[in-house]
Parts: sequence; C-alpha cells; structure tokens
Amino acid sequence: MFSETTPPTLPPGFLLIPGLLSTAVLFSPLETKEMLEDYPAEAKAMANDRWVLAGDVGPVMWSMLHAGAAGVQVEAALTPSPNGARLLAISHYVKGAMHRFVLAVDEPRTQAFLRASLLRPPLFSLGQAGGDTALLMPGELSRELVQQLLRSDGTQSGAEVLPPTRFNKGVIAAELFVAPVKEPQLQEISVSMPESLVLCYQGPLH
Repeated sequence: MFSETTPPTLPPGFLLIPGLLSTAVLFSPLETKEMLEDYPAEAKAMANDRWVLAGDVGPVMWSMLHAGAAGVQVEAALTPSPNGARLLAISHYVKGAMHRFVLAVDEPRTQAFLRASLLRPPLFSLGQAGGDTALLMPGELSRELVQQLLRSDGTQSGAEVLPPTRFNKGVIAAELFVAPVKEPQLQEISVSMPESLVLCYQGPLH
C-alpha cells in the first residue's frame, strides 16, 4: 500500500496510481524447463527453449486476465534513472490496469535475455499476487529497441553504462507508479523487478 507520510513529487499533468511492488524473476530456457516439469504438455511446448520473465499483478489486472480479457497491449521502452543507469520497462496494459517489468539493461542476465529475444520471443508469466496461479503470455520485443539496448556504449540513453554494483538507493523511484491525467480509466499499476532493484527502490510503497 502507499505511505501517507512520503507522497512523491509529481510532474504537472500526472497522477499517482495505487499499485503493487513485487520481485521479478528471469528464467533461462533450462530453468524454464525445470520449472514446468509438472505442468501440462501444452505449457511445456509453449515454453520450449524460451526465456520466461515472471512477476505478480495486482487484483484489478488479475481479475481482467483471469476473465479472459482481450486486447492486452505490450510496450517496451528505455527508462532513465536518477544516476544514469539504463532500465528497461516492459509494460502490459489491459482495461483499467497496467503491469510493468523493470530490468537493469546492463546486468549480464538481462543482456542474455535480450540476445535470446532476437532469436525467439520470450514468454511473460503474470501471476496472481498472494496466490499460486499464473498466466503464460507470449510477447515480442521490438527488434530495433533490443539491438539498441545491446549496445555497450549507452548511446541509446546518452548515459554512461553503470554496472549493477553502482546502483544507489533511490535509483528506482515513485515515477514507476505514475500515469498521465489523460488516462483516468487506469485504476492500478503493478511493478515487478529483480531483487537487486527492489532493494534500491525508494518510493511511496512500504
């Protein structure tokens, strides 16, 4: 839930949206195979030789997904951080709710995930927060964006490439839970990121 004592400073024209912060996990193809060992053959075939990015969604989005809501939109973009580190935000939208995966672009595991996505689209596992059920969804990242992110010189963001050890507390901030006022139908934003970034988070959740 949001803290009432530390409201974030919002840019004009933006609103703070109620949300959920959870830990994201990147599974390599081998780890995916082991994870799905007891799953139906259909799920195993779908995930064969693919990376899976897993995280939890809030109750509004889960109810939409579980009800079979159509028209889930996927967007990926580079998100700057206060200390210049490159962050990749992969967002899934469904009526009334949004989920964002946030990854540190220059971490070796993220780089392996991005390289693999050029050969075969990854899968996204969107789980019910507090539950043990998840939906596997395919998703294709923009080839042009991935190629830009794989550059080691940081020219895409104009920022120095920073190793994970140089992340500072506060590099991930409240802006992850902010949406334009022009999107009044958005009721919920959930964010999932690896533990290394969760530990850096300094925002309106507690």
